[in-house]
Amino acid sequence: MKILMISVDDSLVRYVSSSIEYSINRAIDCVSAISLVGQTDFDVIFVDGALPYVSTTTLIEKLYKVKSDLKIITLCTKYNNLTLPEDKNCDKLFKPVDKELLVQMVAC
Repeated sequence: MKILMISVDDSLVRYVSSSIEYSINRAIDCVSAISLVGQTDFDVIFVDGALPYVSTTTLIEKLYKVKSDLKIITLCTKYNNLTLPEDKNCDKLFKPVDKELLVQMVAC
């Protein structure tokens, strides 16, 4: 399974990486994320809901322009005000997942 995690949260990426049997590719900014998505067919992409310099919605829209069949899970905290893109691709976007819940799910 090919996984991409787009996050600047080192502790979250380290924890998820150490808790699953798959290697995780990581991007910390929009440019590297778009480049990686253009080069690799990822099975799933985790996008941090709190990225610096670019809104999560903008990044997701740009990723869908590169490949329209992506499976993206947005990681949020209860403090995020995430507005999902209103376009035909939004039905492919999984509902946002709380970061703490993800950590609990991965730990099982």
